[in-house]
This record gives sequence, structure tokens and C-alpha cells, in this order.
Amino acid sequence: MNNTDNMNHNLPLAIANELNRMEANLIHMQPDVRGYKQLSQCVERMKTTLQAYGYEIVNMLGQSYTDGMRVMARFVIDEQMAPEEAPRITSVVRPQVNYQGQMIQVAEVTVSQPL
Repeated sequence: MNNTDNMNHNLPLAIANELNRMEANLIHMQPDVRGYKQLSQCVERMKTTLQAYGYEIVNMLGQSYTDGMRVMARFVIDEQMAPEEAPRITSVVRPQVNYQGQMIQVAEVTVSQPL
């Protein structure tokens, strides 16, 4: 048994999930929108603070998906993908969070694949 088994990670996980939502919204915003830069900087500061306490939010967006990945995946067909393209993670519902190098939250992702 390690020290991460005894810890309550509820608050950092809730923060990580909210940061994920904020980043997903930022992707759809124009960078010249008032407040965009401040919000983006705030997200980065909060991620840096979590890192200082041993937490890592793993960025999976855009990565290729391979069988055996430790994620909860929902698969969708993307008709615009070429048949030879590898499946890739196109959205992250809940991010993977590691604490001191050990996964404490499994990612929940959407994987797009060709027809």
C-alpha cells in the first residue's frame, strides 16, 4: 500500500475536471475575445499550482488511440478522416490525472475513427 491510497484527492480532481472544461471552452473561443488571455493565463497558473503539489493533468487531446490504452473511450465515426488514418482522441470529457506519477483518475475520451 502506498501513500496515495490513503489520500483524499477529491478537491484536486474536481479542479482538474473544471480546468479541462475551461480549456475545452477556450478552444472554441476567438483569442481576441475580451477576457480570453486572462482566462487562459488563469488556467495555466492553476495547472502549475496542481503540479507543485504533485498532480499532473495528462494532455491526450489529438493523440493517436491504440488498443490497450487505459482510458474509458467512446468511439465515433468521422467521415472526413481518410481510411488509412489512425483513430485519434478528439475530445476529453474527463482528463487523466496522475499524483506523484501514479494514475488516480482514468481519462474519459471520445475517439474518432475513419469509416
